[in-house]
Amino acid sequence: MKLSFQQIMLILKELDSDISLNMRDDGNWYVNSRLEIKDHSVLVSISSNGETPQQAIQDFWSNITNIPKDQYIVVSAYGNGRKAVRWSGHIWQKVIE
Repeated sequence: MKLSFQQIMLILKELDSDISLNMRDDGNWYVNSRLEIKDHSVLVSISSNGETPQQAIQDFWSNITNIPKDQYIVVSAYGNGRKAVRWSGHIWQKVIE
């Protein structure tokens, strides 16, 4: 089952209540979040772009769900409530760091 962009945004809000969809210019949308990809000892920011809000959200979703098995998502890496997760296809699974 393919998720709608609204469903994806609700799933993302479970992780980062401050996540937002922003417009740089007309036809240039992006998602802003506190999510990063942990790649071995490095945190990598997640970028997204789209001509429409839907494309930006889909791009972001693809970037965080299509990562290699040895990588995972970190929420609030430098703040309170840091957590590590991976999308299982149905739910966020906790990752032990």
